[in-house]
Amino acid sequence: MGSLGRSGVLAVSIVGFCLGLLLGAIPVVGEMLASRGVSTDLDRDGKYELIVGGVVANGRGLIRVGQIHNRSVRLVSELPVEVEVRDVATGDIDGDGMPEILTIGAGHLRAYRIEMGEPVALTGRRLRTAWTDRLSSLTVSDGVWIASTDYRVERDQDVGETKITGWVATDGQIEQMWSIDIDAHVGDLVLVSKGDDVFLVLESGTGDEGGDIRVYNVTGHPRQVWTHRLTDGVRCRALEVTEGNRVAIQPYGGSGSLWQVKGGGDLRRERSLQLSPLGSIVPRVGPDGHPGTLGITAEPMWAVRTISF
Repeated sequence: MGSLGRSGVLAVSIVGFCLGLLLGAIPVVGEMLASRGVSTDLDRDGKYELIVGGVVANGRGLIRVGQIHNRSVRLVSELPVEVEVRDVATGDIDGDGMPEILTIGAGHLRAYRIEMGEPVALTGRRLRTAWTDRLSSLTVSDGVWIASTDYRVERDQDVGETKITGWVATDGQIEQMWSIDIDAHVGDLVLVSKGDDVFLVLESGTGDEGGDIRVYNVTGHPRQVWTHRLTDGVRCRALEVTEGNRVAIQPYGGSGSLWQVKGGGDLRRERSLQLSPLGSIVPRVGPDGHPGTLGITAEPMWAVRTISF
């Protein structure tokens, strides 16, 4: 990862925390508000990188790349981009064997490749509104599938509407496949495959009340195949796909749960995940790169916790 440039070192020791849960923290630096993160082998050197997006004071975006090594995080690159970054994902959208970094924020869906230590915008799409903060990607046979959210509230309405757009990225281009309109705010979403089908799993609610989990089969024309009220009105703004295409769901301020995706798209609860709350918990990072671990970014700091599934 040395080729990414703008290097610096910020090591964090990982300490024992509650029944084998490990905790470490990377403070936010230089006014950056940490948002979301992913873990992937960005340069195909066999080592997994931690990629976290954020927003700096002037409204521009920043992508920070770190390496997990010997239970510490080494910051190897800070990549400024033109628009704010509210969520990140990865995928090889141009077929060169190297993953690109996908970002969403301020009404923009963008894909970046890293060239000579600098982020280069490969392609992008403009979304309906500037309230855009959730993104998920899934590599399938015909490219990389992407799901994005944008949310709006009309002046005379109390409840807003979320538009979820499905995209396919291939040959360096992003094209729309489908869209779903939901009369609620979507807290988080993930794409997950099961057999020959692709499912969209999401949480929806209004304000601080919600916890409704919905599953759509999006292999062809989107259709809802399952719904469930997971909590007693508490939002679940953190979903993540884990080993074996299971879905981890984390309510705000409560313990999470692990769900199996069945053949028809319905979810079956497997067990609880005893995760203590820490700020805005977002299980979007596999900090050591191995399947079966759950990572968390939190505000006002980056924090990494891992728990074996």
